[in-house]
Amino acid sequence: IGIAVLVISCPCALGLATPTAIMVGTGKGAEYGILVKSAESLEIAHKIDTVVLDKTGTLTEGHPVVTDVLPAPGVLKNPFLRAAASIETLSEHPLAEAVMNYAKEKEIVPQKAENLSATAGQGIEADVNGKHILGGNLKMMQERKINLGDFAAQAAALAEQGKTPLFFAEGEKLLGILGLADPLKPTSKEAVDSFHQMGIDVVMLTGDNKRTANTIANQLGIQAIAEVLPQDKEMEVRRLQESGKKVAMIGDGINDAPALTRADVGNVLCRSLAQLLSAMTLAAFAQEVDYGGSGSGCPFRRLSSVDKSQHLDFVQMVVGASPFADMLYGVEFARRDSCRRHFDTRDAELLDKQSEDAEFLTSGETHA
Repeated sequence: IGIAVLVISCPCALGLATPTAIMVGTGKGAEYGILVKSAESLEIAHKIDTVVLDKTGTLTEGHPVVTDVLPAPGVLKNPFLRAAASIETLSEHPLAEAVMNYAKEKEIVPQKAENLSATAGQGIEADVNGKHILGGNLKMMQERKINLGDFAAQAAALAEQGKTPLFFAEGEKLLGILGLADPLKPTSKEAVDSFHQMGIDVVMLTGDNKRTANTIANQLGIQAIAEVLPQDKEMEVRRLQESGKKVAMIGDGINDAPALTRADVGNVLCRSLAQLLSAMTLAAFAQEVDYGGSGSGCPFRRLSSVDKSQHLDFVQMVVGASPFADMLYGVEFARRDSCRRHFDTRDAELLDKQSEDAEFLTSGETHA
């Protein structure tokens, strides 16, 4: 009954506070490039307790560069780079673009590659001038039984520096290793710190090797789940949900669409209008994770603002309406008491008059 009285007496708590808070919040978010595609996502967002972040292109710049060139013994540097660039011309991966850019800087012209074959989560292979060239990670080399020798330790050293070691081989012979670095975005640390201040756990999900992933995660102070194939990212998100977590996934939508769909709230860092239109529930039309700092609170705090607005309105009604109700009750009680006394007096006068009339009639009959 009390709630009904408050709602009836002050409908603005629901009719104005809620849409006003949402309107201001979504408008403020738009200033920081955060667009909300679904009202339902706002309802869920304030319950999020875990944020899963893709690494490449989300936490990092997404534009890796070649920092180390380590040819195998007996392999010349330029032929090694030519073989690497030749097969990478057929790939659209950011690492392939970095290799191509480096070869171009060194004025190395790649040769024609044919019969490209890609292995998800490992690398690619193709034929170059009749030679079968492989390019990929450590797992690919191990499965193809490529003898790495001392290069396994050198690759581990690169990973400890946060770099990604990329192996190349010709048939069963190792050609060398390229070390690639993808620096963190300037806003990534601030964003992670803001999530932590909101009591939200942050997890980095990446297909990179564990050493590289852990190095980057330690810089940010977050947990890392590494060596995850693109098709398995959705499974990792589901595993977190099954443990009782409310999960928001933030990625670029390139190879993590299933994970974005599986998450309770999917957040896409859009670089184009096409990505914006295909975004899950929240879209950040930018290339940085600026959910931290001033922009981060929009989706994750907006419903709390609605709750605060409603609670303040209800408190205002309780504090302001109670004394006013007491005053009205006193006025009404006094009015009813006055009316009761008035009617009691009138009834008494009517009874006296009826009694006098009865006595008069009785005395007249007696005389007759």
